[in-house]
Amino acid sequence: MKRFLLATLVGLMIFTADARAAVDPRYKAEQSALIKCNQLWSAKLSVQRGDPYSLARKAQQLCAGQEAAYQRAMRPILYYKEVADRHMRKIRAFQLKSNAAMIVKVRALMTKRKR
Repeated sequence: MKRFLLATLVGLMIFTADARAAVDPRYKAEQSALIKCNQLWSAKLSVQRGDPYSLARKAQQLCAGQEAAYQRAMRPILYYKEVADRHMRKIRAFQLKSNAAMIVKVRALMTKRKR
C-alpha cells in the first residue's frame, strides 16, 4: 500500500511538473534546442559507416552542452533529485531511439537517391 501511494505521489508530481514545464518558455527553448541538436548531428553522422546505435550515442554526446542546459532548466521544476534523474534517463533513452531512427531514415533516403 505504501509503494502504491508513493508511486501515485511521484506520478502526480511528474504530471504537475510536465504541466508547469509546458508553459515555461525557458524549458521549451532548451528542449527545442536539444531536439534540433540531436537531429542535426544524427543527420550529419548518418553518412558514416557503422551501427546506427553507436552513431546515435555519438550524436547524443555531441549535444552534451544542450542537454546540460535542458537539465538546468528542469531542475527548478523537478524538485527531487531521484525524479529529475529518472526524467533525464527517459529523455536520453528516447533521444537514442530517435537518433538511431533518424540515421536509418537518412541512409534509406540516400540509397534511394543513388538508384
